[in-house]
Amino acid sequence: MLLPCIACAAPWPVWRGDVLGSGITAETGLPTEWSKTKNIVWRAALPEAGNSTPAVFGDHIYVTQAVSAEKWRGLYCFDRRDGKLLWKNGVIYNKEETTHPTNPYCSSSPATDGKMVVAAYGSAGIAAYDTAGKELWRRDLGPVVHTWGTSSSPIIHGDLVIYYHGPGIGALLTALDKKTGATVWEFKEPTWNPGERTDGFKGQDGGVIGSFVTPIVVRSGDHEELVMSFPLVMKSFDPGSGKELWS
Repeated sequence: MLLPCIACAAPWPVWRGDVLGSGITAETGLPTEWSKTKNIVWRAALPEAGNSTPAVFGDHIYVTQAVSAEKWRGLYCFDRRDGKLLWKNGVIYNKEETTHPTNPYCSSSPATDGKMVVAAYGSAGIAAYDTAGKELWRRDLGPVVHTWGTSSSPIIHGDLVIYYHGPGIGALLTALDKKTGATVWEFKEPTWNPGERTDGFKGQDGGVIGSFVTPIVVRSGDHEELVMSFPLVMKSFDPGSGKELWS
């Protein structure tokens, strides 16, 4: 992992920066090019490749990481200033889980509110930690069974952790209590099987298709909506209750 020489002072607490998934920052003067040496403050070695993006809050940088040989999936926390590893915590998952060689385990990006951090580990569940690395809670949401693995990231919205646990049979969109991990609501995704395909899909997973989307929260008029794109339809939910608003 590399840190460019001019880092954002503002938090980047979730995948693409905010619950809108906007990928926008108000910071200016950021480097637009770098190499192994150019515009680099520090470098931290990671045990293997990963697809997740770091979450940044204050002087902490969080990144999910798998160590396949040890059956370990977890979260690393680095000091933003010098790259020192402050702590790591995670879980052992001994069962088999399908994925693609270009999509390593722990592809979901972490989310933080500055007081806690949440990391999703696919079939190994989802867990929350305090900023010192102590586990606060952990949930088993069932296996993720799909040829391409999983990559949807959790978001923190108010008192809720909202997460799409999928794709594949048994996939669900759920809101968990941020403090306890208890289920507040969930939407069980239908099994999408469109039948004959014309796009070269080879029929893995019995023809079942899935989503790899991270849900977003948007404001519409006087209320907020949680929007999620599924394979054949887009749906909107009330983020607090899970009530479906439209599709």
